[in-house]
Amino acid sequence: MRRVLQNLIIAFTVIFLFTGMFLYRKSEYVEASGQYTSNITIRNTSPLELENVQVKFNGAETVTIGAMQSGEKRVIEIPEEAKPAVTVQVSGISDLAGKFAGHFSGRITDGTEAVIYLEEDMTLGVSSNVIDD
Repeated sequence: MRRVLQNLIIAFTVIFLFTGMFLYRKSEYVEASGQYTSNITIRNTSPLELENVQVKFNGAETVTIGAMQSGEKRVIEIPEEAKPAVTVQVSGISDLAGKFAGHFSGRITDGTEAVIYLEEDMTLGVSSNVIDD
């Protein structure tokens, strides 16, 4: 009888701990997914000058940056109509490397950046640290 009681206590303790961990992770996820940021950073790490750089949020709202020099960084305000932003498309053109574009989706947080860089084949690429949920 004593052995059965010990096993029941252990089983209830394990179930209680797993339930608590599950509920905590669920509330943590809900809290994180409810957050959004008001801006995103666009960084030109290529040695080229970029023209007509545009950032499109959620496939609808477009913010035009215009020209960006080599090494330049711009912080772009996300339009109110696009909040919370879940997709970002960065596009533009360069005289030497032609057109470039990058499309990202996921959770956009305070530290989100899109980086424009020069590929080995002398084309421009775009990468981002958007959190893919």
